[in-house]
Order: sequence, then structure tokens, then C-alpha cells
Amino acid sequence: MRVLISSQVYPPASNGQAVFTQRLAEGLARQGHHVTMLLASERGAGYRERRGGVDVWGLPAIGFGTQLPDAYFTPFPLVGVERAFAQARPQIVHIQDHYPLARWVVGAARRRRLPVVGTNHFIPENILHYVLPFQAGRRSLARLLWWTMTSFYNRLNLVTTPTRTAAHIARQAGLTAPLRAISCGVDVAAFGAEGRRPAGEVRAQLGLAPDRRLLLYVGRVDEEKDLDVLLRALVGVGDLQLAVVGSGRHDAAIQGLGAELGLMDRIVFTGFVPSHELPDYLHAADLFVMPSPAELQSIATLEAMAAGLPVVAADARALPELVVEGGNGFLFAPGQVASAQAALQRAVRARSAWAAMGRISLQRIQRHDLVETIEAYQAVYRRLIAEARGAPARLRAERQITISS
Repeated sequence: MRVLISSQVYPPASNGQAVFTQRLAEGLARQGHHVTMLLASERGAGYRERRGGVDVWGLPAIGFGTQLPDAYFTPFPLVGVERAFAQARPQIVHIQDHYPLARWVVGAARRRRLPVVGTNHFIPENILHYVLPFQAGRRSLARLLWWTMTSFYNRLNLVTTPTRTAAHIARQAGLTAPLRAISCGVDVAAFGAEGRRPAGEVRAQLGLAPDRRLLLYVGRVDEEKDLDVLLRALVGVGDLQLAVVGSGRHDAAIQGLGAELGLMDRIVFTGFVPSHELPDYLHAADLFVMPSPAELQSIATLEAMAAGLPVVAADARALPELVVEGGNGFLFAPGQVASAQAALQRAVRARSAWAAMGRISLQRIQRHDLVETIEAYQAVYRRLIAEARGAPARLRAERQITISS
């Protein structure tokens, strides 16, 4: 198949949409498909290069500065989009967002009568605090932001979301297009224990105490991730030390809070860690934590489960699809310091069960293997291409959620 994928972000951006899009594109390329990736150039100037078996086109773009370092606007994409379509000759188009570039891409696909799939990674909570610093008016703005997504995605042949929860949220927001839940997936084998650096070596490198249990967070250090809740909860749980793996716009604020709370003797902030080193960090940890209340799946949590870790997570959005209280982890009320602290204390008391809980994480992650995700998307593409050629329009009636946690 010849597939054209469009996304506003792509690595080196490290958010969930960028990571998923790269894994999908390169996974399809490994299966022998011709994949063209169309994105807003993170370099400003346009470029074209071969990366991971994918033909990557970065269209000229303007950055939004340090406040939104992964956000770029493509002011005049028509020529680049048309050139990419003419050279790639795609049979199907897959967009990853509803931002301006995607709208030009869908227009080009419609002119060619090509089927279009759209994956939704969007949730207003992830951007509201950047565009509206005050609480007043956020609910109205959230409705408007949802409308900008649903009104566009409702024109597509099929919409996918990573979880049943995400699908339910999209339906409530007004999405009426055919809808399927397909996990973002994780390369389970890549996060296995074989060949990892010794945990003590990793901890020593980070300056962590060898005799304290290690709690690990991986992800963006941004306001909506609720790391402040985690740090405040950690104050009352002296048996744990914390490694925050990642960086973001909230770095200075979170590190300042750690100092204010007197926690800097048992917290380390690693900054950005390359993806090939991440499994070593996960296998050096005892527990993983995801305090964010706005996750439509959480690739970082999938990776932690693939490394066989118990998980402490906010009981919010899609995280309960991954984490079962007392099974492979512990849940707490989102945004509630006392509840988060109680969950961490339950985790510490259950230390003898961590190995068994990790095994449950490994069992649960198998259905999210990236191999299954790539297979699911190949099947979707084939059916939509066949439909566009006149096969029975089965997908138009398909609204069930087909992959669950």
C-alpha cells in the first residue's frame, strides 16, 4: 500500500502524538508499505529526507516560541502538499490532528477521492492552561475547541482513538463519524529485561540512594501532568525516592516546588532521556507513577507495563483501562494530594506483591503490542481502499470499539 500520514508534530518532538505517529509510520514501512510522512517542519525551513524507512517531508513552518516549543504553523502549505501527493501517489491518507496542515491534506485527498482516516489525540485539558491562564471561561473554550475537532473529523471515512474511554469522550463531544478504538501500542519486546544495565549502576549514575525504593515518572513536565500533586504526596511517604524523566515548560516550577518541600535529597530530574536508554531507567525502578488526569491512553504507562512495573496512577480518563487497583497497581483521585499519598502508602505496604503485580502488567500489555496495532491499521486501510473502489460499505455502519484494555 501507499500511505500518506500527516501530523503537526513528529520526532524530535517527544509528546504522545509524535511518538505514536513515528512508530506507526516506521512499523508500516517495515511491513513493506510505501509511507510518506507530511509534517510542519521543526526546522522552520522545508526539507525532505529518508528516516526509518519513511519518506519524511517537512513543510516550511513558523514556530510559536519557547512557550509552545513543539507547535509550528504552516502558512502556505498548498504547493508542498500537492507536490507530496503527486510524488507519493497515496491510496489512503491518515491524519493525526485537526490543525491547519491536516485540513489542507484532507482537501487534497478529497480532490483525489481518497479515503481518509483520522486519529484523535486531542483533549482540551492539554492546552487550555496555555491559551487561557485563568479558570474563568475555560468550559466555554473547551466546548469550542471540541467543536473545531469534531466538525472536521465528522467528514472523515473513519476516526480512531487509542482507548474505549477516548472514544466515549469523543462521542460525548459530538463526534458522529464511524469510530474505532485501536491502542497506540508499544514494542513490548524492546522493553524486556534482557540486556539491561544493572539497576544499581543506573541509580548510582543518577545519584540516587541504593537503599530506597525508586518511583519513576516518565513524560512531559507540563502543568497538566499534575506533578505538583505527586511531589506534595511524596512528602508523607519517606520510603520512596523519585526520578522525573523528561522535560517541559514546567521544569523550573516543579524543581522549585521540590526544593520548597524539602524533597531534593530524594528527587532527581533527569531532563530528556533518549528513547533507547529509557528501558534501562524503567528496569532500575520499583514503581511507575502517572499522576496526569488528562490521558487518552498514556504511552509512558504502556512502556512501564511492558517493563513489568506496578503502576500508581490517577483514576482519571483512560488510565483505569490500564491500571487495576490491587491488580497491577493503585489508583487515586485525580488532583487530590491526600488520595495520591494514600495510594503511594498502599504501594509501599504491598512491597512483597510488587513482582506479582509486575507480572500482571506484563500480561495486560500483550494486547497492546505494537504488532497488533500495525496489523489493525493495515486491516483498516485495506478495507477503506476496497470500499473506495466500490466494495460494500461496511465501515460506514461500524461504530464498535474493537480493542480494549
